[in-house]
Amino acid sequence: MTAPEARPAWSVVIPTYARHETLSAVLACLAPGAQTLDAAEYEVVVTDDARLPATRALLAARFPWVRYIEGPGRGPAANRNHGAAQARGAWLAFTDDDTLPAPTWLAAYAAAAAAHPRAEALEGRTTCPGGFGTPMHYAPVNETGGLFWSCNIAVRRDTFRKVEGFDEGFTVAHMEDQDLRERLRWMGVETAWVPAAHVEHPPRRQPSGTRLGLLRAAEVRYLYKHGAARPVARRMLRGIASMRLRTIRALPWSADSWAALHSLFEELRVVRRYAADWERAAAAEFPVPVREGHAGVAGADDPSYAFARRPLPRHPGREGPTVSVVVPSWKRHDDLARCLRALAAQERTPDEILVVTREDDEPSREVARRVPLPEGCERVLPRVHEAGVVAALQTGLDLARGEIVVLTDDDAEARPDWIRRLLETFARDRMIGGVGGRDWQPHERGDASEVGRVQWFGRVIGRHHLGAGPARTVDVLKGVNCAFRAPLARAVGMDAGLRGSGAQVHWELALCLPMRRAGWTLVYDPAIAIDHHVAPRDGADQVHRGAFAAEPYADAVHNEARALAHHLAPVRWLAYTIWAGLVGTTAAPGLLSALRLRLQGHRWAGDAWRAARVARAAVRAARAEGPPPRWIPVPGSLP
Repeated sequence: MTAPEARPAWSVVIPTYARHETLSAVLACLAPGAQTLDAAEYEVVVTDDARLPATRALLAARFPWVRYIEGPGRGPAANRNHGAAQARGAWLAFTDDDTLPAPTWLAAYAAAAAAHPRAEALEGRTTCPGGFGTPMHYAPVNETGGLFWSCNIAVRRDTFRKVEGFDEGFTVAHMEDQDLRERLRWMGVETAWVPAAHVEHPPRRQPSGTRLGLLRAAEVRYLYKHGAARPVARRMLRGIASMRLRTIRALPWSADSWAALHSLFEELRVVRRYAADWERAAAAEFPVPVREGHAGVAGADDPSYAFARRPLPRHPGREGPTVSVVVPSWKRHDDLARCLRALAAQERTPDEILVVTREDDEPSREVARRVPLPEGCERVLPRVHEAGVVAALQTGLDLARGEIVVLTDDDAEARPDWIRRLLETFARDRMIGGVGGRDWQPHERGDASEVGRVQWFGRVIGRHHLGAGPARTVDVLKGVNCAFRAPLARAVGMDAGLRGSGAQVHWELALCLPMRRAGWTLVYDPAIAIDHHVAPRDGADQVHRGAFAAEPYADAVHNEARALAHHLAPVRWLAYTIWAGLVGTTAAPGLLSALRLRLQGHRWAGDAWRAARVARAAVRAARAEGPPPRWIPVPGSLP
């Protein structure tokens, strides 16, 4: 009886296509004895999409220790999957056929896997020591992590199979590794940055502008798949032009500079010609965008936002997950300046601040530009076409690149320990999807123990500005002081069916209740505090500002009922309908609450009752449609 064949710990998978010279250089770096890792610990699998006899002959003659496999001929994503399917190692290390792995490459990965037993994916450092001599040179460079270029990554084989490998719908060498990175994140896979796992990538000559333009079809597919605001072509064109011109300006002028300008012109021409077809195809494949019903971004100061959400670089002085703070603002310039100064003064400074304004509010953007931010904190100033806080917050969620997204108002002043306390709470339990705290208001004081609850019959108890005592689990957080795991917040998204042209009151209910229904924990801690300088709102929407107007009042009642309609089971919804019609609250009166308001001298009580009754009737009529379809991550599945 023969002993079973020993399986190596590592399988190096190299997709190739008719590049014998560079492939030979890669394999020389991986030959037994060339790597400091024992040769018995790894195997090398070359999967050949060109399926050339010359490639097979080269390996048989010079590299007989390599496992040669004929590729499927469907592009690099399918080719890598093909090699991974036949690999035997517990870990799959991917590199390309034009790289130069350092002698310690695999040993560094092995050491990192031992040092980080929870990590199921590893990312190494990729450099281009020769640099780019001309703007026609290119190489994937990853000096700080987060990019997850497929020329230098490793994934546990079981995890790779669980996530179903690379998406073979990406048929060219573009965006397939970014897609894998996003899907690993959705699964909650921990990824370790391993700078010692070093690969050199010599610069290569860029292909023609026409070919570069055709590669952008994969980018459109990626953006549609991962929920970018649609359409994407205009923002893509701006991003391409900005990136290419920046590279041309950064290098000495030469004949290649003219060639690069010509290439850019050709690339933009191809994208303009075919973008509509690409978008139609992507919309057919991914018909329901993650965010539906919003106008999206009108412009952003950072052209990189024309592309997919790229991970924020990790600042050496900041511990824990990266943090994006989203501040919607409209015509409250002094309040906004105070808000941003407080964010800049945080003990744990944010990694990114997004101030989302309307197109017609240039003064707010100018204020946001002037306030100095800490080193390493990125400033993003997107604009939206659509009125209302829902569109602004959705745009912020779509563009935020942090692992934690924090939401606040422009009239809030965060206390110095605010972000630090938020992150400390998230770190306690992976089941926690959202965290919030108390907003101290200038004219209201007192303590309340019951905060942020939805009673069984649908009565909503807020009182976030009065909460006292220890941290506790709640059903809803308050929008001026809340934070969420970014993939979870994006999966739920803002409800575009909420009414209103200003605050769109109760958007927090529509965001938080689906998380609670899915099993996520929301934590309210009064110690996580901000000072809420309740400022007047522009326009007629003065709900919660001491003034009555029938339309915004009806909008608030509608939004509350809509969120509850999607959350409450049929029996509870029936109980809510009866209670709300007969009793209600002073903010959403039924018959008895309206009588109470009138006895207290509020002449608008009758108008409020009629507005509430009509709003609830509209929700009852629409409830049969059910909640919007969405996929929400399983509690505990996110990092």
